[in-house]
Amino acid sequence: MKHVARIILITLVALIPCGCTQPHEGAFNSLHNGMTHQQVRDLLGEPSATFYETKESRNEVDNAYKERWQYGDNFSTRATGAFFPENAPDRVWVVYFDAEGRVSGFREPVPDESAWRSDVK
Repeated sequence: MKHVARIILITLVALIPCGCTQPHEGAFNSLHNGMTHQQVRDLLGEPSATFYETKESRNEVDNAYKERWQYGDNFSTRATGAFFPENAPDRVWVVYFDAEGRVSGFREPVPDESAWRSDVK
């Protein structure tokens, strides 16, 4: 029994890095305007979060979208999306769709230029 528990623990520890990679990161460069939902899903997989146009987003966002898919969300970016759904967090990959369900724009994560500590470069 102890041997089985050890094998399970080693397997779980070995799988931890697998959850940290972004499989869509390399494929994101193949995106282009006009792609359908299914083409994006085939290329990037299921989005980590999906947002739809709301009355507030039409009023607050200059470039309103019908639907937005995000990739690479974590707990923090999901919480931000719950409170501010009209804005995509800078740390995620974003795909925008128009009313016909075709890609109308996309962006990679915006790099954070500021260090979180002044002594760290």
